[in-house]
Amino acid sequence: MKFFISNDIRKNDTLKTVITLFLFCLVFYIGLDFYLKLEYFGFSIDELINTIRGDEEYFLDPVSFKDLVEMIHIHSFFALIYFAMILGIMFRLKTRLILFFIVVSVLSLLCSYILLLLSTHYDVFVYLVGSYVLFNIVIIFGIFMIMVKLWFLRV
Repeated sequence: MKFFISNDIRKNDTLKTVITLFLFCLVFYIGLDFYLKLEYFGFSIDELINTIRGDEEYFLDPVSFKDLVEMIHIHSFFALIYFAMILGIMFRLKTRLILFFIVVSVLSLLCSYILLLLSTHYDVFVYLVGSYVLFNIVIIFGIFMIMVKLWFLRV
């Protein structure tokens, strides 16, 4: 394990490779998670409302509040884990815009889940659930910043 410890990650080729593979797997996971949520909730606002509230015309039962909270709990746990991993790498690389990354990521993640819970009662909040998309875009932007700093900027 001693060969992984270095003051500058960019000088350690093994660690750069491990971080790069981890980031590619993370992008793949984010893509699959995004697709899973689109398949579960639907691709449009009307499908999202019908999934959450149910639709008698198509014989769709509404999603129970308990199931919705359970799903949000699990997904927010995983999102915060990979957010913390990316943030740790960004701190180690002394990347700029860390404060922007933290604020936008945390606020968009919290907003997306709070608004999803509120959308069980109020239709207007369904339109703001797109903050989950903002969270994923900010995470992918953070991954891009890490890759540029890791591979393309001089030490």
